Amino acid sequence: RVDFSNCSMKGVSFGNAKLDGADFTGALLQGANFRNAKLANVTFRDAVLTGVNLKEVDAPAEAFAGSIADISPQAAGKFDELKAQLDAHQLWLSSGGDRGAPANFDGEDLRPLQKLFVGRSLGGISARKAICIGVDFTGARLHAAKFDGADLRDADFSNADLRGVSFRRAKLAHAKFERANLTSLPLASGASLSVDLTDAAATADQFHRALLESSLAALGLSAAGQAPGPR
Repeated sequence: RVDFSNCSMKGVSFGNAKLDGADFTGALLQGANFRNAKLANVTFRDAVLTGVNLKEVDAPAEAFAGSIADISPQAAGKFDELKAQLDAHQLWLSSGGDRGAPANFDGEDLRPLQKLFVGRSLGGISARKAICIGVDFTGARLHAAKFDGADLRDADFSNADLRGVSFRRAKLAHAKFERANLTSLPLASGASLSVDLTDAAATADQFHRALLESSLAALGLSAAGQAPGPR
């Protein structure tokens, strides 16, 4: 009954392994190999299984409840539409609202965009409950963005401007925040907007090299809500 929950195990080979009662809840298993594995009473609930040959995984359907598989043809087919929204949002910001339009990615699978967020000015985007697993946001200016309830596991926010971003109830396991700016965002009214990590699933060590002006607890990250760290 090995507990692999929330572990990052990308590309790991479980070929011929005997796994009785193994718990892969929330694990990152991109590209993992289960060929000829003996699986009994295992669970992959909420696990990331992209690139996994599920025909090799002999487990009942209920063992995969909430798991994330490969990008669907429907989601892949929305690439042009989603990219157009990105471009329109950047234009909306650069023109002071005269052109373009604010992007709304609520509930979308943003994995097809992959690296198209890198270095972009996308302040204020809305991506509530979006699937952003492994998406690269490095260097992006995302101040005041809304990622409430989004799945951001393994996403990369290194060097990103995250001032005033809301990550309420977001899944952030193994997301990277190296040198990301998580300070408060000054508003025109004279007030400021703080980063919100209320009920987010993350660990304090993920923010070790991020720019902070207050404690993680003050931003809403509670010890009770933290996902287990890397093991």
